[in-house]
Amino acid sequence: MTYGNEEFGSQKIAMITSVLEHFGKTTLRQLEYVGGLTMQVRAALVSLGRTLPLIGNRDRWRSAVRQMLAVGVELVERLLVPSRAESRP
Repeated sequence: MTYGNEEFGSQKIAMITSVLEHFGKTTLRQLEYVGGLTMQVRAALVSLGRTLPLIGNRDRWRSAVRQMLAVGVELVERLLVPSRAESRP
């Protein structure tokens, strides 16, 4: 009789162990994901600090804005020339 109860007890322990292993693996997987996100956010904040005009290099920011304006002005000219040529009969 005790043999049957011991077998049932060992099955119950094995079931509880497998459930705990499942939750443990899931928890570790989620913690690994959150850790990866934390590293990405940190890297983004560090690089953002270098690019902001108030914190980072102001000359780099000014030159980037100048380049954007120059490209924008050239683009407007390139867009207007073909549209004028198409509008003439």
